[in-house]
Amino acid sequence: MRGAIIVFPLTLSVIPWGILAGSYALEVGLSPLESQAMSAIIFGGAVQLAVLGMLSAGAGLLSLLITAALITSRHLLYSMSMRSSISLLPLRWRLVLGFLLTDELFAITPQGPPKAFNRWQALGGGLTFYVGWNTATLLGIVAGQSIPNLDEWG
Repeated sequence: MRGAIIVFPLTLSVIPWGILAGSYALEVGLSPLESQAMSAIIFGGAVQLAVLGMLSAGAGLLSLLITAALITSRHLLYSMSMRSSISLLPLRWRLVLGFLLTDELFAITPQGPPKAFNRWQALGGGLTFYVGWNTATLLGIVAGQSIPNLDEWG
């Protein structure tokens, strides 16, 4: 619960970006299911928006993959920074927290000795942000289907 409370303001601030990701995915030609799956599986706003822009421009798969790798490469640095705290955890925890690792989760996670790291706080923060991002994406999908000429709103 503590992680959820800590990350909640960051979750609120990302709602417009999630709405954009959901509506833009429809505009690019993805189905509503594909649009939501993109947020659920990739869970990276910057990558999603960049890839969607590249898809709309007709970029090839290799370009998309290289771009996605470059944009998300900062997560390698985050994970290296957190290694001393995370490496002591069982594999299932490392996999879940690795998937949930975002800029926001890194920002709310205490850095320092392994004893300062609270896996439950990290899990609560990560899951809250994940649900918030996917809910905002769903709002964007609904708006993209319901509001005519949404692209004209800027």
